[in-house]
Amino acid sequence: MPLTYTIVNGILKVDIFITINTYLIILSTIAYYNELYLSILFIKIIERMRKMDNNFMLIPTVMLNKLAITEILNCNEITSRYGLLLSKAQVQDLVVTRAESLSSNGRIEFAGGIINKLIIEFCDSPFISQYNYANTLNELIEIFYYFKNETLDEISDDDLILLMKEYFDVNCKGSIELLQNRELEALAHNIRYGVSDYEDVYKDEYEDAYEYENQYEDMENFYGGQNYDKEGNYDE
Repeated sequence: MPLTYTIVNGILKVDIFITINTYLIILSTIAYYNELYLSILFIKIIERMRKMDNNFMLIPTVMLNKLAITEILNCNEITSRYGLLLSKAQVQDLVVTRAESLSSNGRIEFAGGIINKLIIEFCDSPFISQYNYANTLNELIEIFYYFKNETLDEISDDDLILLMKEYFDVNCKGSIELLQNRELEALAHNIRYGVSDYEDVYKDEYEDAYEYENQYEDMENFYGGQNYDKEGNYDE
């Protein structure tokens, strides 16, 4: 990073200019490894520059989006084996969906690899065809960021994507609605309540637990709020 300096009223003032190449190297490294500590390091670099009151250049959002679009289009080389291809217009829609999902869920993300990971993980699903490919990806992006919040970030990105794929193919038979409103809701419920095997969200088991809790609440209401435990025994 080039440095220039001036002396103003006897005070040394240092200006740092970050070049396009340096910025892209940092972003590419973060996107490739997708590690939290690299993102934190990058944020610290930016904050340090701001505190130094310098005139450094940030890459416009348009350029970052172009980088993301290129990376996503490169996935076509892999997905074409399954008869799935994305046009540039469809990829642009995915990038917009990602930006809107991050904003609506109050999240910030420097690495842009989530879309790529979703594409690579889901491209071999028997329930995805060229006809529903782009729409499914848009919905999966929205679901991913929403449930990153709902699961309290207790699950890594990779693990959440793996669970989404398993539920989508096995439990939900390709139904996005069931994935979002049943399996992932149950997953978030299990994590919030400290269930050890939180990934076990089979519908019957989840419904049994839900009905059990409702029966207990009905018992309390029936006996006028008296102290009855979950076995129906009076607790003085």
